[in-house]
Amino acid sequence: MYYATHGLVDYVVKIVDDAVAMSGVKFGGVLSDNHLALAFRRKVWSACPDWINPFVTENLRVLTQAREPFCDWDEPEKYLLSGRTRIKPSPSENESDTKASNAQP
Repeated sequence: MYYATHGLVDYVVKIVDDAVAMSGVKFGGVLSDNHLALAFRRKVWSACPDWINPFVTENLRVLTQAREPFCDWDEPEKYLLSGRTRIKPSPSENESDTKASNAQP
């Protein structure tokens, strides 16, 4: 699923939701790779050829080349939205914070 979504939860939801809706799968049922491949084409990359579709091919790779859906992703970490997901500060930032909190008034 990572190769089809580049780790973006929104795309995971869109693919799974569309695959379930198309398949008519009931609770406890199974989605096929064909359902997921079609949902990937419908929701993420409509021009995706089968030879590169992550749900069809066995030669998986990230889709970051020119004219692929994630070609513009340079640093995905800068797109984090959750306040609970924090990038660890660099050691120099930690040192300045420690010095500031240990300073005497």
